Amino acid sequence: MTLRVREATDADLPAMRRLGWEAFAPPVTVQDCQNAPAPPVSDSRVVLAHRGTQMGEELVGKAVDLALTSWYGGRPVETSGVAGVAIAAEHRGRGVLEPLLDRLLTGARARGAVISTLYPTAPGIYRRFGYEVIGSYQNVQVPTWTLPRAARRMAELSAPQPLTAPARLRRAVDADWPRIQACHQAWATDTTGALSRVGPRFAGSLADLARDVTAVTVAEDPDDPAGPLAGYCCWARVGGYREQGAVEVSDLIATGVAGRSALLAMLGSHEPTARVTRFLAGSGADLPWLLGDDVITVVSATPYMLAILDVPQALAARGFPRCVAGTAELTVSGPAPVGVPGRYRLTWSDGRAYVEGISPAPADVVADTWVTAGGLALWYAGTLRSAALRRLGLLGGDGGPDELLDTAFGAVGPVGVRDYF
Repeated sequence: MTLRVREATDADLPAMRRLGWEAFAPPVTVQDCQNAPAPPVSDSRVVLAHRGTQMGEELVGKAVDLALTSWYGGRPVETSGVAGVAIAAEHRGRGVLEPLLDRLLTGARARGAVISTLYPTAPGIYRRFGYEVIGSYQNVQVPTWTLPRAARRMAELSAPQPLTAPARLRRAVDADWPRIQACHQAWATDTTGALSRVGPRFAGSLADLARDVTAVTVAEDPDDPAGPLAGYCCWARVGGYREQGAVEVSDLIATGVAGRSALLAMLGSHEPTARVTRFLAGSGADLPWLLGDDVITVVSATPYMLAILDVPQALAARGFPRCVAGTAELTVSGPAPVGVPGRYRLTWSDGRAYVEGISPAPADVVADTWVTAGGLALWYAGTLRSAALRRLGLLGGDGGPDELLDTAFGAVGPVGVRDYF
């Protein structure tokens, strides 16, 4: 049976929706879903796979390319967020996924995406396409009484430079929306892997941000109340009373100690009536540095994967420490998206990387330094250093460039993705 891969149109929406429900479960009964109106077309690209049968053409696969921007090394990087990958049950394991993703990623690269990220249901499947796990999107839970302790711990850690004044908290109002956006952007710029919250998939107003939460609380400098926000927190009071009660934090963004400590203390004030606080969407990522591991419970963790789509452009887009200077040559090996495997010369200067493809070595010559596409993704995100990549078999050959590569890629901190797609 011939497989045909093509771009989706509006007419495909009902069939796309049914295949998505088959893979990820319908929100209500199947009958109600079938009677629901079709969703509007978004600005994302959708690629479909059809297979001819005796009954005609059947939709057997779909995948979505979301136009996103991620932050790496303090610079924005055009990203393809792969989402909604679904293969019909009868056609799994029959060669549908490879041509589907090849078409999707080729189109993403053509529109300017230089890296691709996704949340996999099965990471092993996507390693065949050059993806590797660079971090995770976690939901954690802590006893509410520990949060004032976390706030005090932050003050203790900053003792050499004590806070001049604690941040002042209040409920957000509509006029705060531009400042909330600026606060998130300031945080994302200094965070590895964070997404820019721009476009139809993200909140476009305070009302959007406040939907489904009890409140949005902002933290501001009392000496400069019209200046940049020190942080903000979206939280919801859920459950019952005392042991049955909880606070769910869907977003906690702070650019410094003053804002984060004030917001944590505010959340901790719920302890008499809500004994548990759940930090969703990675908003509790720094709690292990402030609290003992014995009080933190990981409720769920979803791996986050990255693949390089264009080696020269991906490295040119990313920021690097200004102290890094030098040149390394390496061969990137498959499996990987089309155009990624090859031999490259990397040169760093003044916080930028300059990459050029170089003639491949003869077939009988072993490259001095080689890295798999997945290993390059781990380097790119600063997730693993060279020694760990070598232990995993993702890096081999001459170890001469290891120190330079580690210095260039290894100073970015843990991946801080906060948005699921």
